[in-house]
Amino acid sequence: MAAPASRVYDVAKALLDATISYHGGSLPDRQYVSAGAPAWDCELVATWCESTGSVEGGAELDAFESQRRLAGHTMRAGTFVVTIVRCTPAVPEMVGQQIKQTSVDEENAAAVDLYQDAQMIINAIREAEEAGELGTCNSVVFDTWVPIGPDGGFVGGEQRIRVGLSTGF
Repeated sequence: MAAPASRVYDVAKALLDATISYHGGSLPDRQYVSAGAPAWDCELVATWCESTGSVEGGAELDAFESQRRLAGHTMRAGTFVVTIVRCTPAVPEMVGQQIKQTSVDEENAAAVDLYQDAQMIINAIREAEEAGELGTCNSVVFDTWVPIGPDGGFVGGEQRIRVGLSTGF
């Protein structure tokens, strides 16, 4: 059975819905599936597909794949990204003759939000998969989480997730 043309979007939307439903904390109001890396115009939660390609794996997968290749088929996977961007404390500014620094408490609070998001995204996707809400046949692989920014008063993080895109054999 061929994968539907909307499969990549459907997986990105399912990952977004899972992040929103199971995050367990406060998320920015702007939440969407992005056609590529999202523009940082405000705080946001976005999912997007970074790439798709053939699955590469260990001996079991290679043996399975050799059978599929004989029939002219290969398993496909996508690397999807969950991006959460939040406001960051203001950069130092001049107030009269003094430089106004952000407080240590403000910096720590921003770090807590950022690093909690990293674990909460993983927890959310795992819970949604266990609940059968992702339609991925247990083929979710957590890849890297990286902090991004700060840029223009925002800081964020991106969790990369590899998801099988094949829907039937």
